[in-house]
Amino acid sequence: MNLLTRPFLWLLLGALMLAVPLSMIARKEYVLSQGEVFRFRLAPMDPTDPFRGRYMTLSFEVERANYDLPADDGDPGTQQVLYALLERDDQGFARITRVEAHAPESLPYLRITQPRHAGNRLRLPFNRFFLNEDSAAAVEAKAGKLLREANEQGKANPLHAEVRVKDGEGVVTALLGPDGPLTGKASR
Repeated sequence: MNLLTRPFLWLLLGALMLAVPLSMIARKEYVLSQGEVFRFRLAPMDPTDPFRGRYMTLSFEVERANYDLPADDGDPGTQQVLYALLERDDQGFARITRVEAHAPESLPYLRITQPRHAGNRLRLPFNRFFLNEDSAAAVEAKAGKLLREANEQGKANPLHAEVRVKDGEGVVTALLGPDGPLTGKASR
């Protein structure tokens, strides 16, 4: 091997190793800057991961519904890609209108990957919202208080997530209560 070729190969390998995470970051930034805003109703939990920090696990109301999924004759145990078409209800919250096997051309949608033959429910591709360590306890307390008050008064869950959606990808940008953001910057 030529002495000039070896450093070039190391540089090429280094560039490829940087390209993958940078492309992932660029994709998320593209969704954040160009994505359409949807609000999803949610019910949070607040665990701590020693490696990733404080975050809220998000569970969405649309995940509790049963959907007519496209016919699938793939191998059980493998993954299938589905496309959940989105629209807003009369209160402005996101809802899934139908699920298709192919991405639509002009409607907003989420690309969902899930095990084949997993039933008629969907799991959205975003389920965690990471919090600043300094504000995590306050957000947890405020969310807990709002949920307790709604439960005591027999009201619906007042918490929801603001999600930007573009080309099948979704990024959670803020957690919101009835009076505005619990954390993050809402795009109202």
